[in-house]
Amino acid sequence: MKNRERIQARFLRDALPARLAGLAADLGRVASSARHATGGAAAAAMLEESQYLIEWTAAEGETRGWGDARTRRRGDGGIGEAVGGGAATA
Repeated sequence: MKNRERIQARFLRDALPARLAGLAADLGRVASSARHATGGAAAAAMLEESQYLIEWTAAEGETRGWGDARTRRRGDGGIGEAVGGGAATA
């Protein structure tokens, strides 16, 4: 991944819903690339980037006390509310 620090700074400026949407789009592109014989290297690079995006988001979640979203209930300030959704499901 090129200039990881710059990418991290840019990624972390976005609100959590935008980050998760971007990650979902990246993973969709990984799936699309992986279906093609010539897309293996591109898929591997995108997976590496996605790994960092997940790690950066998880690290922030730990500092903000999001905890384990699977055990949170609506109204307790969990990640479900942080992304504008309702209760998280297991």
